[in-house]
Formats: sequence, C-alpha cells, structure tokens
Amino acid sequence: MSVRTLLLVASVLSSGLMAGLFFGWAVSVIPGTKLVDDRFYLATMQNINREILNPVFIVAFVITPFVLVVAAIAHYRASRTRQVFWRPTGLSRCPPTRSHSLDRRSRLVSPTSLAKRR
Repeated sequence: MSVRTLLLVASVLSSGLMAGLFFGWAVSVIPGTKLVDDRFYLATMQNINREILNPVFIVAFVITPFVLVVAAIAHYRASRTRQVFWRPTGLSRCPPTRSHSLDRRSRLVSPTSLAKRR
C-alpha cells in the first residue's frame, strides 16, 4: 500500500470515529440530559467532561484534522488528481481571477486598464 492510500484510510477511519462519537452524543446523551434537574445536569456534564478527556479521545480528536489535511495535500499533489479535481467545476482553464487577466509579461491587469488600452 502506498502512503497516500494509508493516509486516505486513516483519514476515513478517524473521521468516522469522531462522527460516530458526535452522533452518539447528540442522539443519546443530550436528550437524556434534558430530562434531569439542573443540579443533576451540571453534575452529569462535569463527570462526562472529566471522563472523556482521556488519552484515546485526545489523540483521536487532535490527529483527525491533521490526517485529513495531510491526506488532502498528498492526493492533491498527485498529478492526475490535480487535473481531475478542477474539471467538474469548469475552472481548469480559467485565469487566476475572474476580474483580472494576464498580459504578455505575466502581470495581473485589471479590466479597466485593459479597456483603456483598447
């Protein structure tokens, strides 16, 4: 397996783990805490916050965005991916910006200065 493939698998797995945690939290913990008194809610949330801050959660929480960015950069740098990425958007042959174009000396020229030249 290539490094790009390993990065892709790691990013999918770590994103899935974090999404599962957040989904489980949203559909089970939050509705359950709505049913208790304010004093018990506060004690419950403080206990949950103490317990979730463990090394496994911290590593997964911190590593996931990093792995996603590294995997995206690695796949973007592959020559075929770079070409295919922009093709569906129609931006594969666009100038650098919509309101500017390049002159012969590769300087950005505003549309008003192009109109003045003509």
